Amino acid sequence: MTKQQDFSMWSVNFILFCLANFLYYGAFYLYIPVLPQYVEMLGGTPADIGLVGGAFGLSSFIIRPYLGKLANEWGRKRMMLLGAISFALLFLLFGRVTGVVPLVVLRLAHGVCLAMYLAASAAYIADYAPVDRRGEVLGIYQTCSVVSMAVFPAAGIWILQHTQSYPFLFNVTFVTALVCFFVLLPLKETNPVYEQEQKLDLLPIFRRRVIFMSSLCLLGASLVYGAILTFLPIYAQQRNISDYGIFFVVYALATMGSRVFAGKLSDHVDRRLVILPFSLLVALAAMC
Repeated sequence: MTKQQDFSMWSVNFILFCLANFLYYGAFYLYIPVLPQYVEMLGGTPADIGLVGGAFGLSSFIIRPYLGKLANEWGRKRMMLLGAISFALLFLLFGRVTGVVPLVVLRLAHGVCLAMYLAASAAYIADYAPVDRRGEVLGIYQTCSVVSMAVFPAAGIWILQHTQSYPFLFNVTFVTALVCFFVLLPLKETNPVYEQEQKLDLLPIFRRRVIFMSSLCLLGASLVYGAILTFLPIYAQQRNISDYGIFFVVYALATMGSRVFAGKLSDHVDRRLVILPFSLLVALAAMC
């Protein structure tokens, strides 16, 4: 595939890829806003809520580099399909757990599934996007997950409020992730060419200043995001805010606009000039 010649924002392949991303994150965001209450219902403490929330990110963080290498060997599409179907099937077990420990185990497994999908999808879009439009294409691709944040958290809260049934909500998330799997099936595989055999050696990679600093920046922003996402429902309860789904809508709208703008801007100026001001805004917002 010649990216510069074959790529089009309106191609069926790119639209399906973005739709799959929208649905995958949709399944994730459907249950995330109500997960803290679910932990409480199972008899968990605030520390348990943090444990359940952190387990997901921990397993995803540890295994993602290895799954990224595996995506090179297996193919991006195959890895995405595996990540989507395993992500979906695990939701069938969420409504059957009877304690915090089994839920932590399921969240660890879900983190692995997410790592599969994210490692493969990131590689796929990097292969697929033309070099001179990579920032713009990545911005649009990532916006699909942001649109999910605007829609699905509020939907998950609404479903639970009207059904009072966690198993029903988890069944809806299962169907959403399953549809993502079927949307991925017609996707065309990319065929990157490697000059030599790939060896996974993380230490030399992180010794490269640009990778280390970029990873450190992303880690800081992710820690802020993860803490807010995990404890927002409990904080909203304490403040007697019932309709906290609006937070996700406002956050998503702001992120949507900035990602498209910043992605395209980064194709024309030094990417550091885009990263630094936005990193400062994240720090200031976390202090408020």
